[in-house]
Amino acid sequence: MKLEMDAIGKAKCYIARIRGLSKSYGFDREFLKPTTRKPCAVPDQRQSFDLSDGIYEIQEGTTRTYIAVVDDHRIPIETRDIEAARDACKRCDYDLSRVFDQWACSPKCSSATLAGIAQQATSEKVADAQNRSKNRQAWETRQRKARISLMSARMAFDGSDPVETRAFLKKLEQLGAAGALAADLFRCQKSSTRAKVYPDKYRVKAYSRKGDVIERLCKTLAASSLPWGWKKDSSQNYAEWVLYVDLSEGQVSFHSPDRWEGPDYEGEWDLQRESESRILSYCDSILSNCSAASTQT
Repeated sequence: MKLEMDAIGKAKCYIARIRGLSKSYGFDREFLKPTTRKPCAVPDQRQSFDLSDGIYEIQEGTTRTYIAVVDDHRIPIETRDIEAARDACKRCDYDLSRVFDQWACSPKCSSATLAGIAQQATSEKVADAQNRSKNRQAWETRQRKARISLMSARMAFDGSDPVETRAFLKKLEQLGAAGALAADLFRCQKSSTRAKVYPDKYRVKAYSRKGDVIERLCKTLAASSLPWGWKKDSSQNYAEWVLYVDLSEGQVSFHSPDRWEGPDYEGEWDLQRESESRILSYCDSILSNCSAASTQT
């Protein structure tokens, strides 16, 4: 369809086709060039534009209006309705041109129904996105459970996912006293290893965490039958106390500036630095033994 407008002096006059959304200007607009210019009596000139199906912004001096063209018919659009459609699309990154296509095919094309169709379309997209997110989360949960069920102590120790680490420790703790002891040994070793590699600004907090888990480990050891205890290391100026534990895999130890509850250790350091590998082997053996017992049952 053709539309004519008068360009008066230096007043701002244009017709722009709205193609979508713009972060800077609200609407992404295509400014149309007039197809003809006709002289007229009062205005400087009269301009004629060819409009195809779509939504248009019309500026005439200080007046801004919106229209839609559908099958060569001109439909006035209220500013509040086009802005409501814009805001709805913006909230969920929906294509405004798709809203127009749905609106143009609707039984009743009116200004109000444009905003309504935009609200409905974007609500459906949000609902679909939420459903896909829930399905994705459910799939990730199943995958995580599968990984945890097959996870070794080394995989949990070297991993960086705190959720999976906590799940692995929970699985150990559910295996009774031996599992709870294995979980506390794991925590102590991981805290000790991490504290040695953290930057200075995190190291103090890491060593504080290590002290907390050593105190907890001592309470767990007190209820076990394993040989364990404290011995002073005269070569250390700060962490002069050493907690020793004799596992079936061998001796493990942790340095600490504080001596927590527990007996004196009667043995000596075995001169090996295998605490990490021995603790992880101990955790795996607890899991393996419990798995074998449940299979036989």
